[in-house]
Amino acid sequence: MQMSTATIYAHRFDAANDEYGGLIGGGERGVPGYWAYSVKIAQNWELAQEQAATPDTRKVALWSAMVMSPDPGGVFDVLSWPARLGLGGPVAGLPATRAMAEVGAFAMRSDTELLLKSRRVTPGRLSDAGFTFGHPRWQTAAVDLASRRRRG
Repeated sequence: MQMSTATIYAHRFDAANDEYGGLIGGGERGVPGYWAYSVKIAQNWELAQEQAATPDTRKVALWSAMVMSPDPGGVFDVLSWPARLGLGGPVAGLPATRAMAEVGAFAMRSDTELLLKSRRVTPGRLSDAGFTFGHPRWQTAAVDLASRRRRG
């Protein structure tokens, strides 16, 4: 099993991406050209796995996005600190502009792609197999994470 990335999917708001009909990114119109770089990295990882000589081994590329947990120093903790300072809200609209997001990403030693690129990805095969999420909607998951983060 190889850990890959869901950032391989295209930035879009019209529909969710999944294993069946998701659009592979790298050539979307209206997004920074350098966003194609992370897609190319993922494609290269998967090509290397595909080309590996393992004739008796099933190969699986696990497409995952950022995993949120309440742990100190985790993705949720790092990305939520601006909100805890009163700086949360929509990005590339009001109250935060793209330029403000770029300054914030620089200060966090990150990239605006993490803030601005759509992450609307659904696990089609997992859902088809009957898996259900404890928090199927982000809002309830975020409330639970914030509550668990406060409790330590």
